[in-house]
Amino acid sequence: MKTQSGAKITFTKSDLASFSEGETKVLYVFSHILNRLKLLDAQVFSHWRSAQNPERSQIEQQAAMLGVLESLLLLAGELKEGWEAVQQCYYSTQLSKTLNSQLPEDIQKLLKRLPDRFSGSGVITRLRNDFSYHHSPDMILATSKLLDDDDPHVAYLFEGDNNYFDFATKMRIASIAEALGLDDWRTTIDKLVQEVVRNVYTPFSHVLNAILVKLFEKIDHEHEEVEIPAMLEAGELDAHYFFYVDPKA
Repeated sequence: MKTQSGAKITFTKSDLASFSEGETKVLYVFSHILNRLKLLDAQVFSHWRSAQNPERSQIEQQAAMLGVLESLLLLAGELKEGWEAVQQCYYSTQLSKTLNSQLPEDIQKLLKRLPDRFSGSGVITRLRNDFSYHHSPDMILATSKLLDDDDPHVAYLFEGDNNYFDFATKMRIASIAEALGLDDWRTTIDKLVQEVVRNVYTPFSHVLNAILVKLFEKIDHEHEEVEIPAMLEAGELDAHYFFYVDPKA
């Protein structure tokens, strides 16, 4: 843990009186998108840490991999939805014509490269369409036919609906691997981290944050220093799947 210093920015709706509709849309929508992306990114790291934690049981580590997988898929889905919002809020409102040239040069380069990441045949689009918010039964069934007859299927059943169906997670991973054309199903998670987090989330968040910074420069706001006294490092994050509720509580 370490103390992290930052800034608190405060303004009122009246301070946005000079904003165009496009600027207002970007301010509210991009901020919300970044909140959701950050939350999902934290979940990816938290579940990954739990999956690698030797102090956790093997069952908990296996369940944590579900957390990693599903957080990555939701992140991919939110990125695709976020990119569509960029089209509506930034480009369709013509705000891009006045703001693009004001962005730092490195951000302009990132923005030019992003469309390729969201193409119809790209990883992000395929993950959103087939896995993020859908179950794709036919795809799962097709993958199941590739398994050997003696492939082990494992489930863990505990009281209080604390059930974990490990075979379902492995089937989902295998189905994604097949969809992405991966020869080794065991590399699926690493591939998703590379494509979703490093190649898309990181530059996408940089772009949205840079655009918001330009808008904040137009707002007459209050500024004060703040800090989080004990911010966790990435390796200290932890997430849980199993829990029980004491009936006497």
